[in-house]
Amino acid sequence: MRKLLLSSLIVFLLVFNYLKLPLHADTKKKIVYLVPIKGVIDLGLSPFIERIIKEAEPIAEAIVFDISTFGGRVDAAIQIKDAILNTHLLTIAYVNKRAISAGALIALSTKKIVMSPGSTIGAVEPKPTDEKSVSFLMAEMVSTAQQTGRPADLAEAMVDKDIEIEGLIKKGKLLTLSCQEALKRKFVEDKASNINEVLRLYKLDKAKIIKVSLTWSERIVRFLTHPIVSSLLLSLGFIALISEFHTPMWGIAGTMGIICMALFFGSHFIAGLADWINILLFIAGLTLIIAEVFFIPGFGIAGGLGVICMALSLILSFKDLESATLTLSLTFIIVVISTALLFKYLPKTCSWQRLVLRSQELKEEGFLSSKGFDEYINKEGYALTPLRPSGSCLVEGQKLDVITEGDFLSANTRIKVVRVEGSKIVVNKAVG
Repeated sequence: MRKLLLSSLIVFLLVFNYLKLPLHADTKKKIVYLVPIKGVIDLGLSPFIERIIKEAEPIAEAIVFDISTFGGRVDAAIQIKDAILNTHLLTIAYVNKRAISAGALIALSTKKIVMSPGSTIGAVEPKPTDEKSVSFLMAEMVSTAQQTGRPADLAEAMVDKDIEIEGLIKKGKLLTLSCQEALKRKFVEDKASNINEVLRLYKLDKAKIIKVSLTWSERIVRFLTHPIVSSLLLSLGFIALISEFHTPMWGIAGTMGIICMALFFGSHFIAGLADWINILLFIAGLTLIIAEVFFIPGFGIAGGLGVICMALSLILSFKDLESATLTLSLTFIIVVISTALLFKYLPKTCSWQRLVLRSQELKEEGFLSSKGFDEYINKEGYALTPLRPSGSCLVEGQKLDVITEGDFLSANTRIKVVRVEGSKIVVNKAVG
């Protein structure tokens, strides 16, 4: 009986092991992540690539980047390049049509580059094209080429127009390589007509393919961190807040301003460009300016500190000074022009006039002014308090509660009464 039991146990173990092998082998099936890099390379793309690499590292054999881009932000490309270089996985760039500018830097960081027939790679021109930017980007390209074992002189010529390579590129032009030229110069490893051919080249055609894409939240972040969208959010936010400062109560403009600023900082926070310090600095700056406008006479230390805090918070929300300067300069121009047009033409629109009482209580119609303010029309005086747009003035020795036509006037500014609407006295800055 014991021999029978022992023999049965041995047979059971042998059958179990035999049945277990295929299951074990199946669980070890290779996994490949297919990641698209299409369109503009922006600051919302780098967190997406970093997330995918972290997700793939414990389970995948390789990552294939399907690249077709004219480029985009260099700072975003550098973040992606660093993430690719730091992974132990086999990384393959499939240049499907083109990898231009920042796209070339990303492709260069992978262990293998495969190009489709008729595709191009190169033309890594920084913006602005000053010596500092060219030197920085050239160093990034050269060090990446050296790390991945590719010709450094070709990487240099893609950035600097002053580099000449005999038989390939003349001085004064940036290098862009075709598929055939890149293969000939050993800048890329292979060519393939489609993704399936790429997988067969590296014996990954039997692997399980996981196609990844941006989540809805990552799509929103990519959209909001686009340079043009960022500038528009800042511009609309500032215009709305400036408009709110000229109204007596909190309204739609102020709410819109806060929403725009929240979208700007929120998207940059998720993208890893801003942190809580930036947000707190902006809130502190806005608080100081509000205190200066509504509670502290004149425009002095509090207002100045508020402007500095807000400027610092915005500058620190960008990875480099060039991007910050470009975006903030564009924002400043839009805000100045839009604000000037807003206060010049908005009071004349039908929508605005519906919100403002324009009818006058004339004596001819039987109305009488209880205080006889009509006598102050065309009289001059000076502001006792800042007019934002309402406040107090002294006219011919009489203290009057007045309102401007929307202009901000500081205390002690000479004013002139332009009209009286019932008990409302409207003034402008005196000329001369």
